[in-house]
Amino acid sequence: MSSVVGFWQMLEEEPGFLDYLRKTGPLVGVPHGVVRDEAELQPRPLDALLTTSHRVVLLTPERFSDGIVRWQGPHEGAMAYSANLMSSSVLAYERPRLVGPRKLGMCNLSAYPSFLDDAGNQVEKPVEFVKWYKKVMKHARDITPQWHRFKTYRITERVAQAVGEGWELVP
Repeated sequence: MSSVVGFWQMLEEEPGFLDYLRKTGPLVGVPHGVVRDEAELQPRPLDALLTTSHRVVLLTPERFSDGIVRWQGPHEGAMAYSANLMSSSVLAYERPRLVGPRKLGMCNLSAYPSFLDDAGNQVEKPVEFVKWYKKVMKHARDITPQWHRFKTYRITERVAQAVGEGWELVP
């Protein structure tokens, strides 16, 4: 079962969250989703990855970059590639975005502590990786002390202020 934290942060708040990530140690990542060029799945440092147009990125401490499992196969009539979120030692991070005037899209963090291999056996991910992503998720909960509609919809103080000013939050 995956671990997930859904939250809203304003675009201008993301640098603070990224600073926290950087303080956890050297991070690398790959885009989430299907890509046409296999080279896009070579782990890149966090800051290099953030300059791409990918809204969802898969992050991991550099020492676990060998744990990124790749898939390749036909997709929409051409060869395609992707990283496997379930079996890779990665944390998926969906970045903040505007989805319209005064409409803020939701951020998400998700990761799997274990997965089923092809034989149906449960495989645990490295303990240090699991500790790392749980620490990042705890930080996301700490910076989003308020709720929006449901207890699972977390928001920062700045987002709460924006909602009071007429902003809409879009899941």
